[in-house]
Amino acid sequence: MSNDGKKTKRRYYLWIVLAVLPLIVAGLYGTLVNLHLYFRYDEDYFQDSYNQKYQAPGPVALAVEKAIQTGDSALFQELSGMRRSFKIEANPDVVFTVLLDVDDRGYFHYLYLDMSNYRRSTYYIKQVGERWVVVPDDLYFFWDSGLWWDVFLPIALVWWVVLTVVWLVVFVYRISSRIRESMHR
Repeated sequence: MSNDGKKTKRRYYLWIVLAVLPLIVAGLYGTLVNLHLYFRYDEDYFQDSYNQKYQAPGPVALAVEKAIQTGDSALFQELSGMRRSFKIEANPDVVFTVLLDVDDRGYFHYLYLDMSNYRRSTYYIKQVGERWVVVPDDLYFFWDSGLWWDVFLPIALVWWVVLTVVWLVVFVYRISSRIRESMHR
């Protein structure tokens, strides 16, 4: 194979890699998030006492209000059932207001309102195993809830459009270059 043939082959591989790059990134993201799931929850928070205490989303939602009002990080960690600890600031002005939505992924969206400035916050509660937990809006939540797709799809589409435009510009440049060369011969 000639040197030009090797360059052309490398260019094709580069274009293929660039075209599937968003899919590779999405695959890595999904893999890492699902691997993290094995280490996410603390089994101590899934004993029978916690399963009975948080056997429905309502008690978790009310306990979230208490944890926010008092700044009780230990209670919030218990409500999440996660290994990692949380640092939350006490805000006695926050009150639980309403259940906003129950989505098709099993998340209960609860709205809390800061009465001092009317700032709204949404907390998500989902059943994990035999109990209900509050799910912080972290990378796992965005994957599990499907919200990552709302970010990924537009970015991927823009990537593919830009890649197509660049490919067309390069293609037109090369063809015009060949035409110019043939005209000068």
